[in-house]
Amino acid sequence: MNNSYSIVNPVKGKNSPDPGFRVIIISDKNDLDKLSSLLDLKQDAAFLLMNSNFYCGKGFSQAFSLAGPVIGASYAVLLLETLIAWGAREIIFFGSCGAISRSAKIGDIIVPTCSIIDEGVSKHYNGQWLKASKNWPENYEGEDALAYPSDNLTKIIKNELSKNGLNFKSGMIWTTDAAFMETYEKVKYFQQKGALGVEMETSALFTVGNYRGVETSAILVVSDELSTYTWCHGFSAARYKKSRKKIIESLSALCKKI
Repeated sequence: MNNSYSIVNPVKGKNSPDPGFRVIIISDKNDLDKLSSLLDLKQDAAFLLMNSNFYCGKGFSQAFSLAGPVIGASYAVLLLETLIAWGAREIIFFGSCGAISRSAKIGDIIVPTCSIIDEGVSKHYNGQWLKASKNWPENYEGEDALAYPSDNLTKIIKNELSKNGLNFKSGMIWTTDAAFMETYEKVKYFQQKGALGVEMETSALFTVGNYRGVETSAILVVSDELSTYTWCHGFSAARYKKSRKKIIESLSALCKKI
């Protein structure tokens, strides 16, 4: 018997929907509602998937789907594993992050190229999270494990954002489980490692995507700043809202192109 075999596994039941090839997982309910409306997916067509709404739609050739809201690595991976078991093969996560680099400002869009693992899910996936699986970013110094998105899907996202005239930053993100323990010492440490921002989902999603052999990537928008070691929030800032709207338009285009 394989002692590493999981006793509990996600399953596709006889009534499980087909999520299609591409799934957009969205952290914020307002963004989920706006994207579903833009894609003409009616609210009463959604059904409950765990604690999230789930929508199936139609692109030009096959189905896509939307899921959310979601917060935290553990819950995000529960959704991801279920969607993979149902047949999803490309997963794009859209969320927010706090800026820890002084070059990142409220409303900036970030497409992560890797994420520092400071959450508890990744280590359970048979060591697939270890830094040795990929080359280090240039000039990176540290012992932190990194998780990587799909190069192909990340390129697709960048191309779509550029087509829509959106400027974005690419770089490293720090993923943590503890939003209220982003201490001075931790922020300074990850700042020195070159992280642009901090959030709570991406490294786990990237790790599980690599482990399960599916493509994952992410788009983040800066909602607040910690780079000066004080908290400056921008949740109501016009630039933050505008960036979210533009990202939703880009995601809508990606869904329609399937």
